[in-house]
Amino acid sequence: MHRVALAGDAGQIVDQAGVIAQYEGGFLQAASWTLYEEVTFRSDGDHQPRLGDVSNLAVR
Repeated sequence: MHRVALAGDAGQIVDQAGVIAQYEGGFLQAASWTLYEEVTFRSDGDHQPRLGDVSNLAVR
């Protein structure tokens, strides 16, 4: 991804930096789940990886 546009309704903003951090963090987490997380299925049921095994995107 080279560019992303985020939009939301934050209500009355007291700390602009905090709102920006929340939006950016929420996007990075959702994009990381979408791009990297997977569920594998076995005969005895599904298998979820440990949280530490899931890669996360980073802002560079």
